[in-house]
Amino acid sequence: MDYGTLLREATESPHAIFHIFMLTLSKGRPSEQYLFFEGDDDPLFYVDQAQVFLGDRDHHEFVCKGRDAVLKVHDLIARDNRAIERTHFFIDKDHNDIVRGETEFSGSIFRTCYYSFENYIVCERVLRRFWVERLHLPSTDARLGQTITTFRAMHNCLMRRMRILMAFVLIGRGIAGKPQIKLNLNNVNLEKLFRLDFSRGYVGWQPDAMRNFLAASNMIEAGVGPIRLAEIKKIYRDYLSTSDAKCYVRGKYELWFFVKFLMAKTRELADRKAAVAAGMPRAKPKESITHTNCIIQLAPLCPCPQNLTRYLRERLGAPQV
Repeated sequence: MDYGTLLREATESPHAIFHIFMLTLSKGRPSEQYLFFEGDDDPLFYVDQAQVFLGDRDHHEFVCKGRDAVLKVHDLIARDNRAIERTHFFIDKDHNDIVRGETEFSGSIFRTCYYSFENYIVCERVLRRFWVERLHLPSTDARLGQTITTFRAMHNCLMRRMRILMAFVLIGRGIAGKPQIKLNLNNVNLEKLFRLDFSRGYVGWQPDAMRNFLAASNMIEAGVGPIRLAEIKKIYRDYLSTSDAKCYVRGKYELWFFVKFLMAKTRELADRKAAVAAGMPRAKPKESITHTNCIIQLAPLCPCPQNLTRYLRERLGAPQV
């Protein structure tokens, strides 16, 4: 590791973030609020939701580069105890409640009910707003109902298959006494796993999907031996069957599907010749949705989750009109 990397990591450590926060606190006004996040995309979702409650109070965002770092910064600030009532921490649930039995946190920490904040974005209400506010099509358009029906069918197909992948992930994370390995879930190419058939409203497996997933996620290289189907079924029955799939399906994977669906519908509805032939209005998006800009485009369309509304009200007071 070179010296520059060491310096960068030192400036991004929880202790460094704590000291930057203390310096900011010393220069700020008593009304200023401080928000701490796991990653770069998190503020795009949470700050827009929090703004209604912040009103005209100034706020500062701190990205901590990971869930454990957010919790460590929280511990340092709580121990210092000078401004814990003005600091707010946002973390994803991940699989920690399943693997570690993690359930309770300090009142200053918001933890998602779903696997991650991205899971909140994938919903029919966001799809409907995308239709009106991004595609500029009327909500009375009969094609909207057809689109929602197709989305619902494909999403159900996807989540059934995702359950199998998440059972494998739990094995890699050491469920039921299994040896824990370092997973690389960001390395998984979902294009090699899922075949999306928008005309039939169906999600199927690609050839060798499971082997591609195990190889890309590091499970094969880590030496995870052959896993019997009965073992996967038992993990699903014991740990996954009683919960909403959003509570354990990785949010980035679910969001990948949602963006693919919106991209396909945008292409279809923006086709000039098809619109003229059908005698229907044509979609006129000002900006194409992509996997790169999807959080920026979709987060503002997402309704505030009930548990987040409750947290923000308790921490920041009633919404500011």
